[in-house]
Amino acid sequence: MSAANLRRLIVIGLIALWEILPRAGLIPELFLPSLSSTLTAGWNEAGEYGHALAVTLYEVAISMAFGPERGLAAVDALADEPSLKDYHLLPSVRGDLLFKLGRLDEARAEFEKAAGLTRNERERTLLLERAAAC
Repeated sequence: MSAANLRRLIVIGLIALWEILPRAGLIPELFLPSLSSTLTAGWNEAGEYGHALAVTLYEVAISMAFGPERGLAAVDALADEPSLKDYHLLPSVRGDLLFKLGRLDEARAEFEKAAGLTRNERERTLLLERAAAC
């Protein structure tokens, strides 16, 4: 088994344990809520931060387990979600994945788009720095 496949299995196993152990009562939900309840609570109750949590966890899990190509496909599937249309983290995540794939022109455009959408000045600066590095 290659190191990449082993890494994927470990990540998938950890994600599965994160969901299964609290649901089975083997770990109190107070200490480790299940992944699905964490995402649901974040999405429903935390507004913008909930969307950030969901998009980030989703992208990280997919790209760590299957590589940036599949992570990009997963993020692209979110692009039609109306509530994320003007959400700066979606193009930011796309830019990061495109950067990892070596698609620098596309990554630069996504980082610039994200910088134009954010209201946070520090985040805008960081995104423009990432665009300049492409």
